[in-house]
Amino acid sequence: MPCFLAPNVVGECHIWVGTASNSDELEVNHKWQNNALHTANVRGLSDGRLFDRSGNELTNGVIGRDHYSLVISIKLKDHEYEREYEREYENAWEALNNYVKHIYALFLGPSATSGEVAPRPYTFDVRGDQMPEAVEWRSLVAQERVAIVGLGGVGAWIADFVVKSDPQEVHGWDYDCIEPKNILRMPGGLDPNVWIGRPKADWFQENYSLIHTNVHGYNVKVLPENVQEVIEKSTFAFVAVDDADDRIMVCDTLANAGIPFVVVGISPVRKDKRVNVSMRIVTAHVGVPSWKEAIPRVGRAGQDDYGSLDLPDVYSMAAGWAIQSWRKIRGQFCQKKREECLVYRASEQSLIVREVDSAFLETEEAEDS
Repeated sequence: MPCFLAPNVVGECHIWVGTASNSDELEVNHKWQNNALHTANVRGLSDGRLFDRSGNELTNGVIGRDHYSLVISIKLKDHEYEREYEREYENAWEALNNYVKHIYALFLGPSATSGEVAPRPYTFDVRGDQMPEAVEWRSLVAQERVAIVGLGGVGAWIADFVVKSDPQEVHGWDYDCIEPKNILRMPGGLDPNVWIGRPKADWFQENYSLIHTNVHGYNVKVLPENVQEVIEKSTFAFVAVDDADDRIMVCDTLANAGIPFVVVGISPVRKDKRVNVSMRIVTAHVGVPSWKEAIPRVGRAGQDDYGSLDLPDVYSMAAGWAIQSWRKIRGQFCQKKREECLVYRASEQSLIVREVDSAFLETEEAEDS
């Protein structure tokens, strides 16, 4: 079942339960039980630790651990005649069910287990939003405050996808104004007579506030003296800026503040009247510094061609992968291994995946992404 192996690190664990004392058929002497009845052995962990959605380590009921597993003991509580009392589990299945609920509650977080259904953050009613499975799934990002630094070709598509993904708040920063070429790059059909010459941040806030209740655009450039505002307003960030120095400054600040983020880079290069497109989507997990090795580094030629080509299909593809990386971190999407870097090359229709702590990509791939 899904769990947090470390703060903001989603993984999976396996739950093995002890046996009921009144069942001769199931009763077996497991060493990990430490002579305690009705315990659970949670396996597949990192350093024998388990965390909740808020990043707090599970300590209640812990009776033992080793490098990859944790042993916990939770007594079953019942109510009778206006008093609470403890009783033993009737059988192993009852014990398993209770431990599954307990550990899954840690994964969902308090907002998903309070019994209250929070309204979706939209200005209109969405049919079917009370289905239990859907409510539980959405609750995994219901408290998220998402920052998007850069609302250009890729950033605008990220903004479109994020707003429609049920986060609590969405904040977007961009100091540029909309040019004619942006009309062909951004989602939707912008009225040229209305938007050319106006700030991208205004487009973001005015348009998406029509459907989401908490959207904010900032027509300022993120600099070292104001980057703290991004930190204060976010629990997760997407970085989609062109300038390499600005990109590394924002990413460094986010990493130092313990905020996970995804940074996207696209490199379209003209070759013999054709275009060779590569893109890189890097996920920075909390406490994992190797994102610096994988961060996009677009050369001068790539910068120039990026400015002259209108590729909404490429921008939306990169944004989609960035959103999926966010969903994986928050546990909405399954992932067998923690990915850190995706490199896509249109010329080869190839997708290269780098996992956290794995060998670095080849130098050639790093340079032209």
